[in-house]
Amino acid sequence: MVMIVIHRYVMDYHWRRYSISVMSRKPLSRDRVISCAAVLVDRDGLDALSLTAVAHEMSVGQSALYNHVNGVDDVRRELALLARRMLADALRDAALGRSCDDAVMAMAQAWRAFVAEHRGLYAATDRVPMSGDAQLTAAVEGIVSIVRAVVAGYGLPDPEAMEAAWAFRSAVHGFCVLEADRGQPAGLDLDHAFQRLVALLCSGMKRSVPA
Repeated sequence: MVMIVIHRYVMDYHWRRYSISVMSRKPLSRDRVISCAAVLVDRDGLDALSLTAVAHEMSVGQSALYNHVNGVDDVRRELALLARRMLADALRDAALGRSCDDAVMAMAQAWRAFVAEHRGLYAATDRVPMSGDAQLTAAVEGIVSIVRAVVAGYGLPDPEAMEAAWAFRSAVHGFCVLEADRGQPAGLDLDHAFQRLVALLCSGMKRSVPA
């Protein structure tokens, strides 16, 4: 029995070594660099992002990264874009099959969960200027359009539905950033406060419906 356990341990060890070796031989690409950076910032925070840190994570020389990215600002911008696209997917999935209050609460909870899981990645959305960047602008508008489609279910016409969608984004984004940065008052029941915030948003949208 001991020999069998030792044999399995040795096999597992060599398999892990083989897997790492195979991964390290995979060719570098822009997607791999950005994916590695995303893991890094979610683990260590956005302030830990540097090409030196990414190169270390990938076990490559820093100079090799310049064949795929144009510096740390380029990586940070790609992280901001990735975060917004991932968030849009999460909101779309959360709202699927739901409507009105149900859908709004589900989207808000999905947003909050995304920030909690991807704090470093989400932080990049506040560190990269959106103005003049067509892709970043489209990514933000994509998020708002998902919310707008949901709030339109209350019977809100445009432009009221669009204004309500932006209000939802502003409120939930602000709450989540404060929570992630520990900027909320000590002793506050954050779960209750968050539910109350979303309930107020829902109530406001319902009161805005034309008679």
